[in-house]
Amino acid sequence: MKKLFLFIVLLTTILVAKAQSEENDYFIINPEKIYVNQPVTFTMKHTEGLDPDDIYWDFGDGSEYGWGFSCTHTYTKSGVYYLDVPNYFSGVFEILVHPSTSIKEPITINYEAKYEVYDVTGRFIGNNIDVLKNGIYFIKQKIDNKYCSKKIVIMK
Repeated sequence: MKKLFLFIVLLTTILVAKAQSEENDYFIINPEKIYVNQPVTFTMKHTEGLDPDDIYWDFGDGSEYGWGFSCTHTYTKSGVYYLDVPNYFSGVFEILVHPSTSIKEPITINYEAKYEVYDVTGRFIGNNIDVLKNGIYFIKQKIDNKYCSKKIVIMK
């Protein structure tokens, strides 16, 4: 039983590692670099002998499933998600979603107005940059009825 468990863990690790490479044998992802609130289309590369009604996509973020050989999804938070298409792919595919870049540079953050601070994984840190340790963070602020984000690097 212990050998079977180790084999399953090793096989899953290999499948995840294979799926994480830039080129994969299973999906076309467009665009390749994914941002928050940006639609991304996932398309199966091999559909021979498969019924599109049997294919569902679990995007790993708790949203409703997508169905068929190709579907479009929008992630609403940055972070790492695990795409699962169980009737097609034996494993999970790691998806990295980057913070939004919907506003082109340069933008100016008004530190006197309300803003939020997030770490590089998209986790909310707080509302005060004065207490941040060394690292990379993102400031999110509403400017002209649009949310803007700006990367900051803290080096003390």
